[in-house]
Amino acid sequence: APERTTFNRVLNPMPESLLACDEIVVARRWADDAVPMMHGSNKIPVLTVRAHIALAQGEVEQAARDAHDALAIAAFTGAFLRVPDAIECLARLAVGDGNHRHAARLFGFAGAIRDRKGIARFPLYRASHAAAIALVRDALGNNDFEALWAEAKDLPIEESLRYVQRRRGNRKRPISGWESLT
Repeated sequence: APERTTFNRVLNPMPESLLACDEIVVARRWADDAVPMMHGSNKIPVLTVRAHIALAQGEVEQAARDAHDALAIAAFTGAFLRVPDAIECLARLAVGDGNHRHAARLFGFAGAIRDRKGIARFPLYRASHAAAIALVRDALGNNDFEALWAEAKDLPIEESLRYVQRRRGNRKRPISGWESLT
């Protein structure tokens, strides 16, 4: 039955299990096969996992697109369970871009959501998370890092999602010339 297949794909940890075993190509194939099958909030975990897989493959644009798509669905549906994972993926991308202030805020948002909702981080992501946090803390210094983390701490989930989504995408208007004025 098609409904059972979709249900099994939602609950199937195969892409993350394969990622944990460094079988990145196979994990990506599993995630790519699952994404078109999912609808609504069921798509959030699959997109989030695929974002982490794409990050592991060095495909930063795909990782950002999948993480943002997962967050957009979460904002629409109110399904927040995998939101911290998606935000932390974006934070790691920000670290890679050298945007440490933005990364600190994103890590703060994810940490606050985890604390409020009691959402644990999968062991698979702990080492990369700790390494990224250390890079951001070293780049900003402890005081700046803690200040940015604290800014994010008290923001409700919906506002955190709006902040993250606001920074997405290219400007639709040119930044100079006549077209920028009209």
